[in-house]
Amino acid sequence: MTVKHGLTHHAQRLRRFSLQTIEDARSLGDGKVVLVDHSMGGIAISAVAECVPEYIEHLVYVAAVMPASGTSVSEYRTAPENEGALLAKQVMADPKAIGAARADPRSQDTDYWTNGWRALCHDLSFSDSRKAQPVLVDDDAQHAAMPASIDS
Repeated sequence: MTVKHGLTHHAQRLRRFSLQTIEDARSLGDGKVVLVDHSMGGIAISAVAECVPEYIEHLVYVAAVMPASGTSVSEYRTAPENEGALLAKQVMADPKAIGAARADPRSQDTDYWTNGWRALCHDLSFSDSRKAQPVLVDDDAQHAAMPASIDS
């Protein structure tokens, strides 16, 4: 198995993690593993489970992305079953088209900020969430465009 060239640093890290996890699972012999991940890590454990289902006892998604096989997060966020999802409303353009998963930290729209608070950091006060949201802009869109599968 190889890491694909041309992927951004974050996408390479996700792919390397997935491939390493597959190797680790195989090295355990006949035992099965429970994989737990959070956020975008759901892509990685989904891909691992598809590659080596015989080594997986359970997958646990903790507030994680769980796209259907072969579907990128970018595509999944706009799928009919995600209509009304709060996070999709925060993305300002198609990540594949602009090369970034871009939110708008300069927005003056109170509804936009309230939605972002509810979607991403509702455990903070609204005021603290306003301070934190500019760091949520992600210039690395390839992890959002990466399908939940691995070439082996």
